[in-house]
Formats: sequence, C-alpha cells, structure tokens
Amino acid sequence: MHVLLYNDEVVRLRQRLMQYLNEIELDAAAILSISRQTEPVAYDPGEAILHQGVQEHYVYFLIIGRALIRLKTDTEERVLGDRTPVSLLGEISFFNKTPATATVEAAPDSRVLLFRLDYKVFAEIVETYPQVREVLARIGDMRLISQYNGLASYNMFMEMIGWRRDRFAINRAVMPPFELVLDTVFLPRVKETDRILEVGDGPGIVCETIAEKRPQQQQQLFIQATHLEEAIAKPFFPTPSDLTRAQYHTQTFDQLVALEVFNRMSPGRIGEQFAIAKRLLNPGAHLLLVKLRLLNIVYDDQQANSQLLFATLESLVERTWPNITMGGQLIETVFMDADLDPLMEWNRVLAQRMKAEQLSIPQSLQGEERVLLELLLDQVRSARFDPDEVLFEWLSWQGTQHGLQLEHSGHQPEIGFFYHLFRLP
Repeated sequence: MHVLLYNDEVVRLRQRLMQYLNEIELDAAAILSISRQTEPVAYDPGEAILHQGVQEHYVYFLIIGRALIRLKTDTEERVLGDRTPVSLLGEISFFNKTPATATVEAAPDSRVLLFRLDYKVFAEIVETYPQVREVLARIGDMRLISQYNGLASYNMFMEMIGWRRDRFAINRAVMPPFELVLDTVFLPRVKETDRILEVGDGPGIVCETIAEKRPQQQQQLFIQATHLEEAIAKPFFPTPSDLTRAQYHTQTFDQLVALEVFNRMSPGRIGEQFAIAKRLLNPGAHLLLVKLRLLNIVYDDQQANSQLLFATLESLVERTWPNITMGGQLIETVFMDADLDPLMEWNRVLAQRMKAEQLSIPQSLQGEERVLLELLLDQVRSARFDPDEVLFEWLSWQGTQHGLQLEHSGHQPEIGFFYHLFRLP
C-alpha cells in the first residue's frame, strides 16, 4: 500500500521535480502549477504502481528509486526495461484515454517515492498550459520507442529530438578526431545501400554526421533508442548504453557503430557485447568501436569512468596477488584541482612491491585475464598510467577472439580518444 509523505525531505525532492520540468523546457508558470499540486507517495519494493489493463487515475513523476516495466501477452510476461529518476509514468494512458499499457512496479530491491497528479487536476493544467501536452506527449512517444523496439530510423529520431538540438552542441565540439576517422577509415568502406546502426547513449551524432556527408543515405540510418528519454532530458549525465537493452536483435545490419559503449562497462561484460554485435552483423559487415569523451564522466551512481571500467581488473589483481595493494584502490588519485581533471596513477604500493618482489603472472592464468595483467604490469614497470591503453589493447584482443578481423585502429591518449574497426569475415 502506498504511503503519503509530508516532511522536510519532500520539500527538497519537490525542487528536484521542478528541475526536471525545467530541463524538459516547460514554462515557469506550468512548472509551478504542476509542482504545487502534486502529492508525494511511496511504494515498497515489488509493489505495483500501475496495473496493465486497468484504468489509472494518476500521472506520476518518479523521484527516488527504480521501477520495472512489465508487459504480459498471451504467451509470456517479460520486463521491458526500468525507469529511474526523474521519469514520467502513466501519461500515455492519460493522453490516449486508455488503460495502462504495462504494469509498473517498484523494483524488488528498491523503495520508490513519486509525486502524483490526479487526472482531473492534470487535465486542468493541460488546458491552462497547452505546452504541457505537447512536451509530455512527445516524451511518451519516445518512451514507446525505447520500451517496445529500441530502434528508430534516423528521420524518426531527428523528429523526436529536433526540439532540443541546441543542447547537444558539446557533442559536436569533441567530434574532430572522430569525423576524421569517419572520412578516412569508415565511410570509404560503406556502400550507399548499407544499413547502418548507431548504438550509444547520446543524441545520434554519428548518424547525423553521416547524413550531412551523405544525404542520400538517410533512409538507411538507424539508431538504438533504449535510453532516448534520458538522452534528451539529461544530455550531460549519460546513462551507459549496451547491446543487451534493445529489442532489435531479429534484424541485421551492414555497419554497426558503437559510440561510448564498450568502454563503459566492466571488462567481464565486453565478451557478451562482442557476441551480440556479431549476431547483428551481416557477413562482410564492419563494427566500429569509438571512445570519444574528453571529460571524466561521472554516472548517476557517482562512479567515475575509470572506476567503473577497472573494478574487474582490481578484483583480478587481488585474486592473483592477495593483499598486493595493502587494501588500497588499484587506481589512486594523487592530486585534485577544481579546474582540472584529477591526476591518477597505479597503486604505489603495487609498484613498489612489483620491483622488490619481481612479480610474475601465474601460468594457470590464461586468456583475457592474462592479457589484462600483462598490460597492467607493463605500465606499472615503466611508471606509466594510461587506463585507456589497457582497454584499447584488450578490446583489440577480445574482438579477434570472437572471430572479427581488426582492419584499423587508433589511439590518442592525450585527448582520451580511440577507435577500432573490425570486420566480420
């Protein structure tokens, strides 16, 4: 059973709701009207918020916690995805005057807090501020794409996000190295009839760039859209994307560009991504992996890029040489400045003990684990710190292990950029 909440924390959380409404570009008067008339409610883990096939009476804004979207058909029941703060729930039923299209429930490990609006109150707001209908209905359309197929044509994608293009100027600002790769490495291998899929967490800058260079190819461009709403509402707080989230796995493509995907997960999941990519590719197709960000991205869970990537490597080091870092982190921050990225290095105790004890990798360790440790030890011995190089070399090895041929690659550690171009024989 949900619980109505009224306390000091609710005041602070209402500010978060207002910030979200501002991010999706509602007018100030509409923001105040919505935020003032919402009621805060809480649901326990596993408790249903919306019931598929049942007429709802509220529109919800998820503020704290995680909710699962479940769809039941005649043959199965499956989880379509999840929603995290701040997200809008139930607006599709309101605008279409239909029962809930899916069941929404608090995740088993999450208590959720939401702000809700009664249908009658929401209808009065929509009538007073017509902009609300336009903006929220568009978000509903984006969610349908994200939940039910995860795939949008380039033209559909641009129509959805055209109203927010100005927010993505930063993406094009970091594009020069990648545009050079597109012009000299990738596009010369692309035929005009090739179907191209872009996978990432952003606003489709790969397809947009290709469309500018080859307007005649727009109908052949497709974009993964499993995080479309988040990409629009929070362009500077990316949600890590991957190839398991979308529902397009019955299709195949001639070219696949993965932008900021393979470098955003623990090494243990990279093989899974290569296996899926291989199933998506036609014979002779290419897979282009790109790490583009110049910034040290911090995700919603407050983990920095380097911490997220090397949690598996840190565990591997501890299993191979127990207590070798004396309880410290594998990557140490040695200097922090408000105007600069943090300066980091490999654990100093590890470096000292390596020189004193002449550490070696046990022969029992083979495959990807051995590759990772060899790359790490080479850097520690030479007093270099470049996590990107470790990932770059390891991705090269992983791709070939999954039957792909590495045709071209490049690494610019000074700007945090690298790419791999694989081909499926």
